[in-house]
Amino acid sequence: MDNKTKFAAVYTQAFIDSYPEFPAEKSANLIMRAVATATSNIRSVAIDGKAFKLTAKRLGIKHTYTAFEAFLNGKEA
Repeated sequence: MDNKTKFAAVYTQAFIDSYPEFPAEKSANLIMRAVATATSNIRSVAIDGKAFKLTAKRLGIKHTYTAFEAFLNGKEA
């Protein structure tokens, strides 16, 4: 599994866990758009939300654009 695929899986679950008030089936389109945008250009999304913070924690990276970029590009942060 490459890092973008791993990010997508971790972010999806982090979103579901962070926002239980939004049913996963109704949030699927929003999650897919967020993942697509983040994996193509992480700096074009705001990473201050609960889901991104939890994603960073679960991936074992710092909660910074630089760390997300490094992870998504398969490099050390």
